[in-house]
Amino acid sequence: VKVNTLTGEEKVLKYTGQVNTGLSYADGRLWWTEFRASTFWEQKVGSVPVWMEIDAKGKTRSGVVNGSKRTMFATAMPGGDHADVSYDPGGSYSIRYGAWRSDLPDNVSVHGLAYDGKSDSFYFIGLDDDGMWIGSVKKNGTGSFDVVVPATYSTLSNLRAVDGRIY
Repeated sequence: VKVNTLTGEEKVLKYTGQVNTGLSYADGRLWWTEFRASTFWEQKVGSVPVWMEIDAKGKTRSGVVNGSKRTMFATAMPGGDHADVSYDPGGSYSIRYGAWRSDLPDNVSVHGLAYDGKSDSFYFIGLDDDGMWIGSVKKNGTGSFDVVVPATYSTLSNLRAVDGRIY
């Protein structure tokens, strides 16, 4: 929905499917992930990255990233591309950007992803037996991660990273 902040008028730009993670925007492209049912087995549901571009006149163009069926937290990257978190049925999570990936330990699940251009790093919300925590991994680095904010028994959500800071 596009909202005119002066008049309050709303205009529908695109109808979506079942959105399962937050929106991320950079360089004219908006990203999110949606649950999508299999075309063969209705009960089999995956999560796919979806994008939309909006030009100055409000005209939209959108698409789905083919081949991604277990993806969450599509995160806009400079140049219109995206990074995301993939998962497998066994419970393993990876942060991916193009051909690069960082595989996380099997006892860690991911609950948010953000990218900060100033530090050239991904930040993520991790959950393990010690609680929720915030970790970081350098884009195109070795794939190893650092704990930025130690684990606590609290709920973290809506992670954002801008200008070297996390919110």
